[in-house]
Amino acid sequence: MAQALATTRLPDFADYPATGKHRGKMVKLDAGSHPYARRFRSVLTGALEHGPNFAGHYVLARWGCGTSCEALAMVDTNSGRVMVPKAIESITHDLPCDKPLVEFERESALLKLTQRDGEAAVTRYLVWGLAGHPGQFREILTTRTPIQAFCR
Repeated sequence: MAQALATTRLPDFADYPATGKHRGKMVKLDAGSHPYARRFRSVLTGALEHGPNFAGHYVLARWGCGTSCEALAMVDTNSGRVMVPKAIESITHDLPCDKPLVEFERESALLKLTQRDGEAAVTRYLVWGLAGHPGQFREILTTRTPIQAFCR
């Protein structure tokens, strides 16, 4: 993991195109694939019905898990399998502004997660399924920005 310097070009969604594709047929949620699949069945099924929104053929589902907490899970739209990689298990949303905490695109494997750390906004750039890391996120860059500058 690298710390960003002022001159570092930040990763862009276009830099990490999705390698997989949705096969077109919607599948049912695989209730046995992860404990979350049964526990949060309605949230995950509802998200799956909207089709892929991340890395070509995944649904990234989000829901509240308490005060200033958001849970995330991934569902493979080709298999219905639920995954909760450690990197996205839960995030806190305690930024003092309306900036997005989680950013992603359907045709990109890049995920940006921003959380507060003291008086800084820390953004982690994660890539799904990089060579040598199939089925997991790999952190490629972390940036720290003073909260006041981040929220402008």
